[in-house]
Amino acid sequence: MGLYLIHLLLTCANHVANGSLENANIALERISQLNSPDGDTMQRITAHFTEALADRILKAWSGLHKALNSTRVPLVSEEVLIQKLFFEMLPFLKMSFLLTNQAIIEAMSGEKMVHVIGLNAAEPMQWIALIQALSARAEGQYTIQFNSEIIRV
Repeated sequence: MGLYLIHLLLTCANHVANGSLENANIALERISQLNSPDGDTMQRITAHFTEALADRILKAWSGLHKALNSTRVPLVSEEVLIQKLFFEMLPFLKMSFLLTNQAIIEAMSGEKMVHVIGLNAAEPMQWIALIQALSARAEGQYTIQFNSEIIRV
């Protein structure tokens, strides 16, 4: 069933891209009958993609899209809590930050400017540790440009 769901998703995405909203709606209805946010892996994945495709279709009608999403409150606090728990419980992420920062520090030996492209990194702990490590070095002051923000350490 997983391959069939993928096929339906691709078909639906093609209909959306081509502007064939009636056919996209038919595909979304068929997918919605087969997927489940509580089902197996493919069902859960297709449930999320189905929601995203439906949202994309609704964006064509901006008034309807705004009306349906005007009261939606993002659960940022839950997401932040989950990320914090993940970071605390699994040492792999901490270790990857440590190794990455060490590689950056070694690569920046003798440099006075470090430009970090964060790519919307949600976990600031890596960058805090990097800034602290750079400021502790004997080479002097560093200028770190993090996306568009400039920090002098």
